[in-house]
Amino acid sequence: MHEDKGFKIENRIREFNSYIHSNIPNNIPKVHRDLRIRLLDESYNLLHYMYEAEFNKGNIRSKNINEMLVTIALIDYCLDQILTLGAVSHKKMDSALRLLAEIKLLSNGWKKSMETNEEKKNY
Repeated sequence: MHEDKGFKIENRIREFNSYIHSNIPNNIPKVHRDLRIRLLDESYNLLHYMYEAEFNKGNIRSKNINEMLVTIALIDYCLDQILTLGAVSHKKMDSALRLLAEIKLLSNGWKKSMETNEEKKNY
């Protein structure tokens, strides 16, 4: 959708979701099914909040970007719990965490640029 506009955060979230779906859930034991479901749900929520923020303005956009950051923290927690189980190799987990860290940086940058634009409007 935004390939031509260079909306990097959408591309990174899609890449992260694809990576998570293909590499992580299959290795989680069925006993920890709740963790697998939570991880997949939150990865979709991340994309949902990104679209909400993209198509809204003002305080609603800010709220959705904050929700993205909260969701990123929850995904990070889920990945840490999966790593503790030892069900997924460190190499695969490092790749997922690297993608997640990049998404977090892009989200923080989006939030800061929005705050900067708001400050300019107030002057």
